[in-house]
Amino acid sequence: MLKRVIILTSIILFTGCSTQFLYDRLDWMAAQYVDQYVSLNDKQESMLKQSVNEVKEWHRQKQLPTYISYIDRVLLLKPSEVNVSQIGKEYDQLKGYSRQIAIQVMPHLYDLFMTLDQAQGDELFVSLQEKYQEEYADYKDLSEEENRDKSYKRMVKILEKWIGDLSATQDRNVKQWSLERPLMSHEWFNQQLINKAELQVLFLQRNESSAFKNKFSTTLLEPENLYTQQLKVKLQQNSAITVDMLVQVIQQMSPKQLDHYHDELRDWRKIFVDIASK
Repeated sequence: MLKRVIILTSIILFTGCSTQFLYDRLDWMAAQYVDQYVSLNDKQESMLKQSVNEVKEWHRQKQLPTYISYIDRVLLLKPSEVNVSQIGKEYDQLKGYSRQIAIQVMPHLYDLFMTLDQAQGDELFVSLQEKYQEEYADYKDLSEEENRDKSYKRMVKILEKWIGDLSATQDRNVKQWSLERPLMSHEWFNQQLINKAELQVLFLQRNESSAFKNKFSTTLLEPENLYTQQLKVKLQQNSAITVDMLVQVIQQMSPKQLDHYHDELRDWRKIFVDIASK
């Protein structure tokens, strides 16, 4: 759940907050999200909201200007010049933004984690188990063909959000990607159970030592340390196949698609400028 709070915060603060209204109400949204997993008392809820507001102000002052500069740079990129190396660098840049948020959030999550009592801990781990099973249920009974078709449609939706309707060639690129990428739903489900078990161990081992605090932070900030070798291999394969597909789609962008993409970026830039200047 705590890792999910980090992800939620990252998404809302960077890629999911499309209006000032949502940004201003992030504390309420975070409380509602956490409530799906564990019931907080009044003091804990107040602690959570205060923490979110502190992170939000840090994000407004320190991160949003960085995002604006990033968009300004990306607007100058020419699709024909995009290659595998550059896509990798851009991915690392965006991932770095999320990690910076996670690092900022971590001390607040630690403080909240330390206040949970046994009943809340039990509720949290039952909720996580149910959530993982619910998510896995959407995939476990699908045939390979159905699973790959679901991936194809999801990717098309993402790409069309950013560049508009795909050409026939681009659509084939995405279809081929969906046929080549490794299926990982089973491995992800098992990995989530491993992560949950590690969080349960941390809950049982809680103490005020700096060693425990470091272990807590490392576990949540570097979950890949818990990944099975099979999952690591599949993730590497998926990353390579996805980057290759994106390079092809980007290099084939039409002037109309490029305009659509630039309009999306400028819309985000305006949102960030408006929020940062409040």
